[in-house]
Amino acid sequence: MLDFRVAIADRVTAKGYFSRLRFGDGDAATEDDLSAWMGELRVGKGGWHGAVRLSSWTPDDSNGGGSGMSTVLPNPGLAVSLGGISPVLDQAIRRIQVGVGRAIHDNLVIKGEWFFDDYRRLSAGQSTDVLGVIVSVNGRF
Repeated sequence: MLDFRVAIADRVTAKGYFSRLRFGDGDAATEDDLSAWMGELRVGKGGWHGAVRLSSWTPDDSNGGGSGMSTVLPNPGLAVSLGGISPVLDQAIRRIQVGVGRAIHDNLVIKGEWFFDDYRRLSAGQSTDVLGVIVSVNGRF
């Protein structure tokens, strides 16, 4: 994994990573490897911050065929089985996130975030994309 964090200006930072992962299942006939990356731009002022993030998860076998990939490959996105249709795991997923946060104490932040998980292939002819909002309170110890 290669990662970075750079202060672009006084209140602006960029961060990201690129990684290669292996989910070996002990079967030489399956593809076990994938690439994952993320890039984020964050702006803060006072106790407030806003950020935009783009990330990707791309297995080497990303044809959406439902076979030929490691049997231990997880679903990193937020799609779940609905109506008997589960997202196929051998596909790329792109995520877009836009969020704002406010520090309400030195070690306590409240955040709101909009996200979109774009599953690049159909599962049983259906889209498994996910659009949502997450509201959270984060604390540091």
